[in-house]
Formats: sequence, C-alpha cells, structure tokens
Amino acid sequence: MQPLHINDQSSPPVLLHQASPRQSRLASGNGLVICLPESFGRELTLLINERVKQYNQEESPTIMAAAAEIALRDAMFGLPELVRSIEQFYRRAEHGYLLLRGMFEVGELPHTPDDDTAPHFESWRSAAAILMGILQLSAHRCGSYLDESGGRLAHMVMPARNSEQSYARSTKALSFHTEVVNGYFLEEMDLRPFGAASPEVFGLVCQRNSHGVATTALSLDALLRRLPYETVQTLMQPIYRTHSQSSFDRDIVADKVPVLTRLNNGQLGIRYSHSKLHAVDAQGEVALALLREALLAPADIERLVLEPGDLVLFNNRRCLHGRDPVRETARFDGKDRWLIRMYGFSHALWSLVNKSPDRHHVIVVPP
Repeated sequence: MQPLHINDQSSPPVLLHQASPRQSRLASGNGLVICLPESFGRELTLLINERVKQYNQEESPTIMAAAAEIALRDAMFGLPELVRSIEQFYRRAEHGYLLLRGMFEVGELPHTPDDDTAPHFESWRSAAAILMGILQLSAHRCGSYLDESGGRLAHMVMPARNSEQSYARSTKALSFHTEVVNGYFLEEMDLRPFGAASPEVFGLVCQRNSHGVATTALSLDALLRRLPYETVQTLMQPIYRTHSQSSFDRDIVADKVPVLTRLNNGQLGIRYSHSKLHAVDAQGEVALALLREALLAPADIERLVLEPGDLVLFNNRRCLHGRDPVRETARFDGKDRWLIRMYGFSHALWSLVNKSPDRHHVIVVPP
C-alpha cells in the first residue's frame, strides 16, 4: 500500500497549537494539541487493520508495536512536524501531554465492557495497536505488571460493576496523581534492584465519551510555582512511603522515596497520590499538606474532554492527571465512557526491570 499523503486539496493541514489558555503566563503551555483531518484517521485505521490485524497485543506485543510504528510512519509520510512532535515528546519534555485529535476512526464497536475485562469483539484492537505504535514512536516500550490485571497490556477504563470495589474505583472523581506511584524512576533504579518501575509515559485512546467526562491535567511547573523553596527542598528528601494504586492485586510498598526527583535532563519529576503516598515524619507531612493545597488552584487545571478517535500521551514525570466523576452518568447500557490505557517505559528503564521469563512485556516484582 502506498504511503498516505493527507495534505491534499480536500483535507485541511494539520493544526498545531498550545493547549493552555494561559500562554502569556506559562511559557510553553502544559499541552500540545494536534488536530488531524478526518481522512487521516480513516486511512490510518484501514492501514493498521491491513498490517496488524493478525497480531494480538497480549500474545505478540513486540511484533505488533513494531508493525504499528511502521504503519504510522507510512501514514505520516510528508508530515515531519507531526512525527517530530511524537518522537521528541518525552525527550524534550516541553509539554505535559500530547493530544492527537482524530487520530483514528472508531467504526463499529461492541458494548462498553462493565467488568474490567476486554471484550471478545476485536474492533477495539485497532485503537490499541495505534496506541502501541505511538508509544513505540515516542521511544517507549509497552509494558505491564503481573500484579495488575495479571499482566494485561491494554487496560479498559470505564464504569465497572463486577464488584463493589471496582464500581467505587471506576466511577468516583479521581484526584490528581501519577501512574504507579510506588514505582521507581530510572534515576533511582540503580539503588532499587527488582523494585517496581514507574512508567515515564502512558497513553489513553477514547472509544466512547458521550457524556463528555473530562480528564484533568496539571503541569508540574505550575504546581512548583505555588510552593515555597523550602517546601520543594523537603519534598526532594527520601522521607515518604508509597503503596500500590487500587488497580493492583497486592500492595507493593516503596519506602524512603522523595516526592520530587531530579531527572537526568535536569528537570524535576514528581510521584504523587492523595491516598497512596504518606510522609514518615512531621516535616514531610507539612510539606505534603502544602502540596495538596497547591493542587487545588483552579487557574492551573485543564480539562480535556476526549472524543472518540482521540489519543493522548501523558508525561508521567511532568504532568499530574485526574478525572471528573463518572458515577452520575454511568448507565451500564453499553454506551458508557470507554478509554483504553497503556504504559510506556524508556528502553533504559526497561533494561533494569525484572521481567517474566515467558512474557517479556510483564514486570514481575518479587514478594
């Protein structure tokens, strides 16, 4: 199949703009939004189905991600700015998130699942393959955890009712947090052999969102500007303890870790959870209380209403995220909000984690 040339007379060019409405105050804005022509999403989906349909992301993730990346590069032929935006998203760390509007065509879908499992109907796999390809294009490896959904790569994000705990977790408002708060950063892994690793990025693709439930985002830079210097210094001390997020099957504790860590690029990175991160002394608790207060500043919060066909990447070191409540709109009628989530790990971090011997995409944390 010939590469897709989407900048033709019938399709408007790709539009790039800063997502933050506070451009004059935030130098680069928190997010970069790329709006793609409808024809691009349609043709990319056809190409992905042609190239990747025979693979299953849970059985052949490496092959599927590589095939999806090649398809993406073919589809983006003639769009070097789009390719660079994805390739350099994490490395340059200029934006907390990258939102690709109209990245794929949703097409016919099964009912939204309601029990934390993937539906057998395979049409949703095109979106999952595109997300894997985007993660690969951004220089990240798709990975999962044995202690979260048995190591499944593609996580269904929707209202669930298979248990009281699942219902509460999947429908409540999510306060600002980072993914896998109990995981170690690349900069910490040499001191923490065989610990859980925190993904540098993660991605979401939207299948349904008829009620317009928003994903919230908050830039770390905006947060730091609201904190006194002494508080930042305290948050950089290893005086905190973290626990597994509620989607994990067991509690994996990371002890003596900081909230803020100096990354290899010189920037600060953050790990945070309102309920899964605790200070071990009074000084740490005071700093944590000031951080929690700063998180409530409404001027810095962005609300991203994902639409079917949208894909968003988050920098899990430089951007916190949350979610508006879903409980009021959950109907369990097959039309509820449905996102798919995957984690991405840099190749340097991935080389340091303990992996399953027969499922090389699954991180295993010893008891």
